[in-house]
Amino acid sequence: MDVARLDFAVELRKAATRLQANVDPSIAAPQLNAVMVEGSIGEQQVALATLATMNGSVSDEIILRWFGKYVAGTLPAALALDVVDAAELRSDARIVEGLEKWRAGLPKDDSLGEMKIVLEGGSEEAGRRVFLENPVASCTRCHRIGDVGSDIGPSMDGIGARLTREQLVESIVFPNRSIAEGFETVVVTTNDEEVHAGILKTESDDELILNTVDQGAIRISKGDIQSRDTGLSGMPEGFVDILSKQDIRDLVEYLFAKK
Repeated sequence: MDVARLDFAVELRKAATRLQANVDPSIAAPQLNAVMVEGSIGEQQVALATLATMNGSVSDEIILRWFGKYVAGTLPAALALDVVDAAELRSDARIVEGLEKWRAGLPKDDSLGEMKIVLEGGSEEAGRRVFLENPVASCTRCHRIGDVGSDIGPSMDGIGARLTREQLVESIVFPNRSIAEGFETVVVTTNDEEVHAGILKTESDDELILNTVDQGAIRISKGDIQSRDTGLSGMPEGFVDILSKQDIRDLVEYLFAKK
């Protein structure tokens, strides 16, 4: 393991960090703390995840110290989720109390609240897998990146140049709170009382073309429209319940890279 620790290949060094969990915690914890002081962001993330699962008060002390840095605003934003996740796995009364105070002190006017911890630090590659392969998220059912996906919803090509990280998180987690242009649903009732809802694809003087989930693209003559309203976001609510915070952070990293 010492040879691995000296290797400059990042993935090998991360693997060596994980192996510390199988060593005596009194030996491994100080070594992991050294990784927290000197390691890369990726190594620090792995070190926090490893510390969180290790028994012993030494691990508590290290996590408490780094959580304190987060509360004080001196921890890199890319470690926010990791240190909060690590703290949540500990039973030390000081850590539990610290989490409670942190949550109680979150600004009431901050639209993201606790979800600010997913803004930075994700893996672009892991986010790509969430977008393209995660059967729960089913992102490609409505969205397209490059040649992959559907045109029901807005294309994600160039999304990182159009939305900030904060807006991306809000669009994923709270899609109906502040609907970005192109993400709102148009609800049309026709003269024969049929109701169609979808994302507005194009509009001319004579007709609308809506992208709907069930029927795909449909054309509606404006002369056949009885009423037209703006509905909720095309993004469904509830992603925070079906995806982990890590998944959301990775997805944000992937989408933000699409400039």
